[in-house]
Amino acid sequence: MNQRWQTIAPARKRVVMWGAADQGRVNAPILRALGCEIVALVDDTRDRPSPCAGVPLLAGMAGLEAWLAPHAVADLGFMKS
Repeated sequence: MNQRWQTIAPARKRVVMWGAADQGRVNAPILRALGCEIVALVDDTRDRPSPCAGVPLLAGMAGLEAWLAPHAVADLGFMKS
């Protein structure tokens, strides 16, 4: 039996996800199964390790704004876990 989430077709495949704690660890494999690439994680908790190898963990809104500056925002999907 297919899970309902498996029928979702994301509008954007490159995703920035806010939340790197437990729910972020749960959502990451689902996003990947949908064909998405997690390009950055954002979390307010300082010194938290990234739960996704090779994916930068940004420190809060300031970290996100600095990271977004050189990127094409229109090509990114955003998710809060």
